[in-house]
Parts: sequence; C-alpha cells; structure tokens
Amino acid sequence: MKSSLRPEHFDNGRNFKKEDFDAYLRASEELSKSAGIKYLACVLGGVIISFFFSKGIGGFAGNILAIVCIFGGMIAGMFSNLSVGRQLKVYTDRLGISNADVAKARKHLKQGTTAWTAEPVTFAKNPAAPAQRPAAPAPTAQFSAPGVLLVRFSIEKLNEKSGVYGYVSGELIGKAVPADLLEGMTISDGDSAATLSGREYVCIVSIASPDSRILKEKIEPLILASEEIRACGAAPLTQICAGTREPLVVDGVVRNGQIVGNGGWCASGFMGAWKAAS
Repeated sequence: MKSSLRPEHFDNGRNFKKEDFDAYLRASEELSKSAGIKYLACVLGGVIISFFFSKGIGGFAGNILAIVCIFGGMIAGMFSNLSVGRQLKVYTDRLGISNADVAKARKHLKQGTTAWTAEPVTFAKNPAAPAQRPAAPAPTAQFSAPGVLLVRFSIEKLNEKSGVYGYVSGELIGKAVPADLLEGMTISDGDSAATLSGREYVCIVSIASPDSRILKEKIEPLILASEEIRACGAAPLTQICAGTREPLVVDGVVRNGQIVGNGGWCASGFMGAWKAAS
C-alpha cells in the first residue's frame, strides 16, 4: 500500500484492529485512484452520446436529449464511486475516525510527527555495585554494558508484503528471534529521523537490553541470518549502540511471550509470529 499513514498518526490508533486499518488504507487508495478516472469516463461517454443525438436528431428535441446525456454522464460518474465510498465509510466507523481525524493524521504525516508520545530509547548508567569483601577475589565480568540493537527496514520493500509495514517489521523479527531470548528486553519502533525529514524511507525496530553482549552474540546473528529480513532491510541493516536518539515509540517489554506496554503494530507483529510458531 502506497499510503504512509500509520496508526501512530491517529490519537486513537492504539485501538485500531489491523485488518480494519489495512482495509481502510486499501479503500482509501482505491477511491483516490479511481474517483477522477471513473467520473471523467462517464462524463466523456455522456458527451459523446449527446453529440450523436444533437447531430442525428437535430432540432430542439435533439439538443434536449444531448443535454440530458451530458447530465446523465455526470450523475453516472458520481454513482460509480458510491460503492467504494460506502465501503470506506464502513471502515472509518469501525476505526472510530472522522474526516477531521484523517486531516489531523495527514498533518502529522506531513510534519513528520506522531499523535503518540515518543521517547528516545536510552539507558541510565549502571548503579554502583555493592562493596565487595576485601578478601574476596575480583569476579570475572559476567555482563557487558546495556545496549540497543537497531534493525533498519525499507518501508518500500515492507509495503510489497501483506499488511501494515509496522506489523510486518515486527513479524519478520519475531520469526527470526524466539520470545524467550528477548525476555525482559524493551521493543520500540518508528520511522527514522531521516525519513521524517524526507531523506530516506526507512523504519526502525529497536531491541534494548541490559546486556549488549546478548544482542551481539545471540540476537544480531539470528536477524542477519534471516533471508526475509535481509530482503527487506535498509543499509546498514543492524547497529548496536549504547542508546539512540531516533524518534521511536516504546511498544513495551517482552514478558512470557507477550509485549507488555503501549503495544502497537510492531508489537502485534512480534506476538503474531511467536503465536504462529508455538
């Protein structure tokens, strides 16, 4: 789907059902593409038929019939778009959005903002470790510093698959990485800062862990080994850092195969993949 609108652009987007939002985007796109074409085709047909009446019959009656044909074409053009319009109305009612909500969402899209509060994913420094007994030997480090694994996807390539691209990004990672390996980690996602400023077309999924070693040694290799992720990826595909200033929305924390928190399309994609694999 070519539309770049996402649930994050709507105030009540967290309540959207995936299938309803997908259907809304399809109906909206179909209406925008076909409305002008169908209307002009009907009007043009009416004009052509009116020409034959005007020239064939002639006189007052012929001219009246010609005018009727032109107006008939205009009316037919309006009716030709009613079915798609009715279908679109069904999904806007299901989503609970109005024309004002759509206009506000498109304004967010244009300005590169979202209706949801987005916070950068960062970590505080490790708290000071308790004092060790003087006689005890210094223990070997078991954990590395906290870190964030960023996975970058091409929105254009994700849109070639079925579903909202935020959902697909989470689903692809969920297929590659089991839930138990992500236990306790924080999942966030969103369009990159460069995308919001019009310099690329990329979305990012971040996995924040208190131990960056697990990200590097266990999770990143699984992601890089996935053919589906590589096919939809954007260079650089992965990056591990101490924190990120990307404008991502925190979806929640992985707990027992669920992402507990604000949720969103990406979180639903993760959980859908885990459920299918169980």
